[in-house]
Amino acid sequence: MGAELILILLSVIGCLSTQAIKSRDLHHAPWAEDDCRRTLRESLAVSVNARTPPKFNGKWTSSGCENRPGPEFVIRKYAFRKSGFTAQLFYYADEDCSHVTHYVNARGTVRLVHESWRTPGGFEFRYQLTEVQIIPYTDTKAKEFGKLMRRYCSESSVNSVKTFRKFDIFKFPRKRNAREDGGATAEDFDCTKLFNFTMNEIQLIRVERRIEKSISGAVTRRELHLGDVSTDVTQRRQYVPTHYQAPLVKPWVQGCDVCRMISQASHRHPPVLPRRQHSAVALPGEWISQRCETRPNGQFLTRHLSFLGWRSFQGMYEFFRDPLCKESSYSIAIKGTYARTGASAAIPSASEFVFKTTKLKITPNDYQMLMFMNSYSGSKCGDAGSWKLGVTQDVTSTDGCVLLGITLPHVEHEIVKTEYDNSKSYLYTGQRPSDFVSMAISKNRPTSFQMPMIKCGGDNLIVEEVLPLFEQYSGNINSDSAVVEITGNSSAYRHHATSVLLFVALLSHCVLVGH
Repeated sequence: MGAELILILLSVIGCLSTQAIKSRDLHHAPWAEDDCRRTLRESLAVSVNARTPPKFNGKWTSSGCENRPGPEFVIRKYAFRKSGFTAQLFYYADEDCSHVTHYVNARGTVRLVHESWRTPGGFEFRYQLTEVQIIPYTDTKAKEFGKLMRRYCSESSVNSVKTFRKFDIFKFPRKRNAREDGGATAEDFDCTKLFNFTMNEIQLIRVERRIEKSISGAVTRRELHLGDVSTDVTQRRQYVPTHYQAPLVKPWVQGCDVCRMISQASHRHPPVLPRRQHSAVALPGEWISQRCETRPNGQFLTRHLSFLGWRSFQGMYEFFRDPLCKESSYSIAIKGTYARTGASAAIPSASEFVFKTTKLKITPNDYQMLMFMNSYSGSKCGDAGSWKLGVTQDVTSTDGCVLLGITLPHVEHEIVKTEYDNSKSYLYTGQRPSDFVSMAISKNRPTSFQMPMIKCGGDNLIVEEVLPLFEQYSGNINSDSAVVEITGNSSAYRHHATSVLLFVALLSHCVLVGH
């Protein structure tokens, strides 16, 4: 009777799964949408104060292992004082920051220039390095760095590079010995280009004081937002940031044991984070932004993504003019399909996907955007000149909207991963290219992530509950124990016939309910 029970169980599971998918696709649960909207509304309602100009003296640390384009895995520990700074960066071979490879220590000066005209709420600074040192922690890095210094940095006095020994790659003392000809001393040299090292992130700064509610009361969190790093590694030294990296925080911030550990680390005892157990990417469900997010060229937005049945997805992106996401500019709604193409070669815990957007709707939410949309008289962005404030227009029939740089069908090669922490699920999608290259080309696939989204709603619970059962029994379908020989008038034959009739009845019920 084993095979018959399996057959019946699979039919029930299939029926439940089908109805869950259809219900999710055709009759999206209002309470799930409300839950997602409430999650986003609460995250944007957090009290945020940004001092102008920003004051950021003191120590700041990463709140975890950071993934930079390349990919690079790094932990930052910075200290600012009056007009000077010390930046300590620990580099790792893995995405968990458990295997440290080398350390960079940079010192310099920094001064305010003016408020950023390109990134609202940010301030532009000018910095000058005075000293940069590196310490390799592995033999491989020591050999690599030593070869670079001997071959291409003849102006330095470095003859050999050894593990756990620091060496200079940049020197420009603030107080130099004067010479009669007014030139620099022999101490001055710059070999940072060999290591593609820059501190251009200090060129754009924003400091926020966030007051978040918790069970134990209000929690104050200060964040230091520094400029983003170019997604094109070859352009990193020339790149001027226009949005932000993941923020640095104060070491004593509540609920961040990692921050305190990083603050106590040094070049002699670098921070080593524990390895995490990574799970397979699980997309189905609703995902929402946790805060107001930033993108290149001073864009601010929130995202709401839904992954439905039959490899379909839909997304809502709302763009704002301010860093708190209070002044809406426009929103776009997209629909399309996606497919997993394999494991990521860059990030072991991630997978590579291809997303194809086939439908697009646009809603102008302020007069400036409305005027911009109506200024276009062509035929490649909806019904020209007919845009109205707050009214959505479907631009699928015009193959997208050239004004926003979206042409349908729109294909993107993506990198995606999901993580689970404290009973919450997080979705990471690829960082947008800082040079706006097309992600329709696979070589432009991201190697780092945007801010994570959090799972919301509950319309996929049925599928999630029956999936383990389905996997458990479907794995035994081809085993010998599931085979029932049908011979003559045996009892096995009668049991099988009964099971088949029951299966047909269940299947009929499933089809009828589906209609």
